[in-house]
Amino acid sequence: MKVIFLDVEGVLNTRETYERAYRLYGHTTMIELELDMFRLRHLKQIIDETDAKVVLSSSFRHFFVK
Repeated sequence: MKVIFLDVEGVLNTRETYERAYRLYGHTTMIELELDMFRLRHLKQIIDETDAKVVLSSSFRHFFVK
């Protein structure tokens, strides 16, 4: 089985993602932050071509405590 371990920060959202969110919303919060569609399309292409499974990681998990 092929597995892609992927950290979201800096890969699926980047400085440009934060800047775009700031332009759209006037501020940037984790709730309003979107993933970069350009990068998501490339990830989908890799997944489609390799049939890999994806394991996502995010430092955002440290901000949401139960």
